Amino acid sequence: MEFKHQELTEKVIKAFHVVYNTLGYGFLEKVYENAFVHELGKMQLDVKQQERVDVRYDGILCGCCRGESCSRGIEIEQAVD
Repeated sequence: MEFKHQELTEKVIKAFHVVYNTLGYGFLEKVYENAFVHELGKMQLDVKQQERVDVRYDGILCGCCRGESCSRGIEIEQAVD
């Protein structure tokens, strides 16, 4: 069965495992974020950190937040539930 963004999802999960297995636990979130973005870059993914995301509701701008990491316009870790 083929899923939407399956290839990208597999790369993201692989990058997570590489970073976690290398660094282990106990560091600040920013350390993992920087290592994760580096690992995704090694996989030829164009990744942006802390990108501003406008939040819209019913056609109006309600505010903005910072997304953790984005690739190909797909937000990897949502800043807003």
